[in-house]
Amino acid sequence: MTIPLIHNTELSYKIIVPEYVERKIRLLCREIHNIEWSGVLFYDVEGNFEDGSLVVKCLDIYQMDIGNGAYTEYTMNPSVATYMLDHDLMTAYQGHIHSHHNMAAFFSGTDTNELRDGGKDTNHFVSLIVNNAGKYVAGITRNIESTSTVI
Repeated sequence: MTIPLIHNTELSYKIIVPEYVERKIRLLCREIHNIEWSGVLFYDVEGNFEDGSLVVKCLDIYQMDIGNGAYTEYTMNPSVATYMLDHDLMTAYQGHIHSHHNMAAFFSGTDTNELRDGGKDTNHFVSLIVNNAGKYVAGITRNIESTSTVI
């Protein structure tokens, strides 16, 4: 079964990228400037979806892959757990970050599928797309329970 993504353009939530995380993103964009790179985004949340008070705070990133001009992909491995232990991130949520290098920061079809797949088994999942120009776009999933009657 394919999980549908329902885009809600009426609500927006705040995402905080602290200076420490921003420096890591800028370094990766500078050093890997003409191909995509990706990794794990560690984050925490405050507030809630219902009243629009949700705030996502980026805690750290862990680069996992250097891709090509149009694609990047990685498989989770034990190095992520080691990084989490070494950097006091054991209670952090795990999302996704990747670059669009010299392209615009936007959700392509592949990026939307990543957002859907990442959010399948979690209450929420954040994906952050960055580019060399310093433009960022983020999406967050939210699992909801619904019922329907088919006649």
